[in-house]
Amino acid sequence: MTLTKTNIIGAVSDRTGFTMKKSRHSVNTLIEIIKRTLESGETIKVSHFGKFEVKERKRRRCRNPRTGAEMTVPAKRVVAFKSFKRLKNRVNAQPGGIYRDDVAQTINRTVHTGATNSKELKKILDDQALAGVRRPKR
Repeated sequence: MTLTKTNIIGAVSDRTGFTMKKSRHSVNTLIEIIKRTLESGETIKVSHFGKFEVKERKRRRCRNPRTGAEMTVPAKRVVAFKSFKRLKNRVNAQPGGIYRDDVAQTINRTVHTGATNSKELKKILDDQALAGVRRPKR
């Protein structure tokens, strides 16, 4: 399914309690800010999401695949997007699984096992693995 501007406006309305008109205005304002920033050649960084930037493409020579004639493609500016690691991890998470952020929260909590050294802890964890208790992956 493709997420459309209309879907985004509806989601903003649902999550914020704004009217559809106010949500549409908010989304349109955000899009306009993004467009103007990119037109001016500036980079946009959105934390935990990614970076939009304008890149310069040089003029280059190529061949027309139909006619075989040589031609020159003029220099131009293009918008590039690079996703940040957290977004990549979420996109690549297994369906129905938990995200890396959620795993980190469970890994960092203190668990009292009664082990007094690392060998005892390893034995407890191995026994749990044999019993079918699953541990979160790091």
